[in-house]
Amino acid sequence: RADMLEDISHSQLLVRSEDEETARELIGKLEDLQSSAEQAELWAELKTSEDNAINEKVKGILRYLASRCRIKTSKLNGTQLYRPAAKYQNLLRNLGVFEVAMTVLELEASLGDEDDEDEGSKDPREIDVQENTREILRLCNIFLSWFVKHNPKNQELAFGRLDVFTDYLSGGFGASKVVSEIFRGNEKLVKQFPPKLYTQCADLLVTEMNPDILDVFEALMWMPTHDAPNNYQVQQNIFKVLTDT
Repeated sequence: RADMLEDISHSQLLVRSEDEETARELIGKLEDLQSSAEQAELWAELKTSEDNAINEKVKGILRYLASRCRIKTSKLNGTQLYRPAAKYQNLLRNLGVFEVAMTVLELEASLGDEDDEDEGSKDPREIDVQENTREILRLCNIFLSWFVKHNPKNQELAFGRLDVFTDYLSGGFGASKVVSEIFRGNEKLVKQFPPKLYTQCADLLVTEMNPDILDVFEALMWMPTHDAPNNYQVQQNIFKVLTDT
């Protein structure tokens, strides 16, 4: 931990002693989260009280990380009660939080192909375990959506793993929130929005009636100021797939 803190001190100035203390605390939590995620097969079935304790610790860390990436606004900005905390978004990036979160998201594989199994044939306990896994995935995606929100470096980082989030847009885990915030206000990345993703999102709106998908389209058209560069082509693309579907 000392070596990591020294690296962070060189890359991001920690001016106050409380900043250093916060960095130490975050390092400890990230190490716990990484270790727990890597050993999920040992506790994710929630068979013992110790398993449940690890489970609650993981969810608690994810909630804490999300809370660090946002601060309450002094005045209401539209419908937003919070705004991104860039200082901690950057600190967490330098601490390697994105890689840790990607390890947590690997829990999605434990759910298997739910379409192949009738819900009524499942053991009630198995259903509870899978719902708990979904909750962990949702909490991780809520954190990631705040981690990348209006932060170009973090958006770029997550864009490099865009396929991870688009592969389970329909899973109900909040992946659409992350995809939305990867592109929101980032003109460079909006121009790189995969054409096939327009169709994928439109199809999900029709087949699953999932309103969360609309967040992706809204984020693509979102402009930080009234005189921001025109995104007419994006609007055209969205209109086309919605009317063709």
